[in-house]
Amino acid sequence: MPRGHDVSLGLRFEDTTARGYRVLLFVNGWNMGQYLNGVGPQREFVLPNGVLRDRNTLTFAVIATEAAPGDPGKVRLVTLGNHRTGAAAGR
Repeated sequence: MPRGHDVSLGLRFEDTTARGYRVLLFVNGWNMGQYLNGVGPQREFVLPNGVLRDRNTLTFAVIATEAAPGDPGKVRLVTLGNHRTGAAAGR
């Protein structure tokens, strides 16, 4: 991340609805949400700055909802915003 910037991050699921599964999403032990493939419009999850550290652990608990195998497909880390602020300048 650029020094002196306040950068908001998120995870974006990009997959097909052909697979039936759900994903429980954890960052550093905190539950950040649940992704249900093909059910709702939410494909992007905010990773709050207060939960993130210098080193982070991202964990997915994937549960197949059909007899066919399911997996999260492509998941990307995305920048949701990048702002230069006085609060970030002291970091």
